[in-house]
Amino acid sequence: MTIQDVQTQPPARVALRPSQIVARYSLPRDRVYKAINSQELPAYDVGSPARPAFLVYVADVEHWLSSLRVGGK
Repeated sequence: MTIQDVQTQPPARVALRPSQIVARYSLPRDRVYKAINSQELPAYDVGSPARPAFLVYVADVEHWLSSLRVGGK
């Protein structure tokens, strides 16, 4: 997927790899993988059983991040 592809798709249907989530949202890598493996963050495994490769929709990342919010309204 190219940058141009990402820009032309509706945001809810854009999927990111965990490394892209880490970079885009400045999150710890371990926290992202822990959330995926615990199914706290919905993901799709598009890899093989021997080598998983996760994709996560941006809308799911945004929802997950909002669930982590503390304080303030």
